[in-house]
Amino acid sequence: RVNPSGAGQHVPVVENKIRQIKERVRAVVNTLPYTLPASFMKYLVLFCVSRLNMMPRATRVDQTSPRELFTGRKVDYKRDLKVGFGEYVQAYNPAVVKNSLEPRTVGAIVLLPVNNLQGSVKVCSLKTGAIIVRDRYTVLPVPEEVIAWLNALAKQQRRQLGKDPI
Repeated sequence: RVNPSGAGQHVPVVENKIRQIKERVRAVVNTLPYTLPASFMKYLVLFCVSRLNMMPRATRVDQTSPRELFTGRKVDYKRDLKVGFGEYVQAYNPAVVKNSLEPRTVGAIVLLPVNNLQGSVKVCSLKTGAIIVRDRYTVLPVPEEVIAWLNALAKQQRRQLGKDPI
């Protein structure tokens, strides 16, 4: 049900949801071992919203999450909650010939789940800086070189994000 409101009126339900998203974003930013580049912020907000939509609402009797109501699929831990935002992965290149000397993986930072049946995620390739989708990857600890590269990227971008983004 849509309930439009006028300018200056408060909508407590919406304000509460916005506050929850801001709290989750701050929590993730403070757990990252590097400074978050400003270009990653939209993916972090989408990531937090997708995680909040996986949780059942207290107002529902049957404990069904909004995501399950919308997609018709239950949350699968092994597929949907495999990685978190900002984790370092080695993502497998899908079109590599097995007997060539081309690298089979690329270092990347996890941005957002795609929410498909394969468990694909959007990642930022550290080699090209492009956003790519991969369904095969290996989670690894973040190397110091990657932390330095991401800190330099965050410093290079015009809008600096601190530990408490506004």
